[in-house]
Amino acid sequence: MIKPFPTWCALAAALLITSVAAETRAILVGVSKFDHLNIAPLEGPLNDVKLMDIALQARGLDARNIIKLTDDSPESYKPRRANILRVFSGMAKASIANDIVMVYFSGHGAQVPQPTPVPKGRWLEPDGLDEVFLTRDTKLWDKKNQRVEGALRDDEIGDALQAFTKRGVDVWAIFDSCHAGDMVRGSPMTDNAPILRGVDATALGVSTAAMRAVTYRGASQRSNRSGSISRLALPQGLSSKTPNSANLVAFYATQPDEAAPEELFPYPASFVDSQSRPVRGRFGVFTWELAGAIAQAHRSYAELAKAIMARYETRPFPTPQFEGDLARPLLPDSRLVLQQQQVTQ
Repeated sequence: MIKPFPTWCALAAALLITSVAAETRAILVGVSKFDHLNIAPLEGPLNDVKLMDIALQARGLDARNIIKLTDDSPESYKPRRANILRVFSGMAKASIANDIVMVYFSGHGAQVPQPTPVPKGRWLEPDGLDEVFLTRDTKLWDKKNQRVEGALRDDEIGDALQAFTKRGVDVWAIFDSCHAGDMVRGSPMTDNAPILRGVDATALGVSTAAMRAVTYRGASQRSNRSGSISRLALPQGLSSKTPNSANLVAFYATQPDEAAPEELFPYPASFVDSQSRPVRGRFGVFTWELAGAIAQAHRSYAELAKAIMARYETRPFPTPQFEGDLARPLLPDSRLVLQQQQVTQ
């Protein structure tokens, strides 16, 4: 006689199936070159994406679930505006509740005047400025339409993230980029000097007069407003006004008005694919420290954030920032699962 399968066993099996069914995916965007702008290319984003790819796979993420948009990707995955939005949309449609998606941006950012009047349903920027992420096909400022053609506005990236959170997908957003309203552009003074990421709005064709004409809407509001691209996808922070903000954790390379540097670091052994490769290369400082911290078996975003901050103790700037429910479990780590299985055996 076949005995009835215990109810609690059936429940446990169902929970196990649900857990196994949840997918973890990642979108890694790194923009180093520009098709239409007379801007010195960055060296770090291509290395950053490769480093994050290696770190995520070491944690157990399936390489097939990682989409990379970099300058050496196939044409349909070059980090151009349409490609980035297509990948975001496609992954959102393929995701279901309890899935985990990590989105990562490395490259130049800028601040430009927010269109006026402010489009209905959009957040009024306290400082009158929109943050934009510069895609490979970014063009100059379109005065008539009040936008930088090809760039991704903060609102647009916010919409892309909400396409996930509205489905109950847990999102980890990471930004290693900033604007640079007053920083010197171009090559570093020496080979070893840091390169500061960010582009002045005037380099995008925004007139100095237009920038000066921006109406600042209150010093107290502006003091709480990040001047960096780190606030890119979260113009309202993680306030109750952000749909499904409980599903969103964000890591930022900088505090308000700080620059995000990229510096020379020794290439990891996993990068060595040619005898001609130099010993060192440029990486975003935040990405370098983040990838190093991910390599450790941290269980929560809070643990990871603490480890990152420990790595910044000897740096005068910048200071990373973290938002969301940091007590939530970090991305699944196959190493921890293996350890738990060994303990129970």
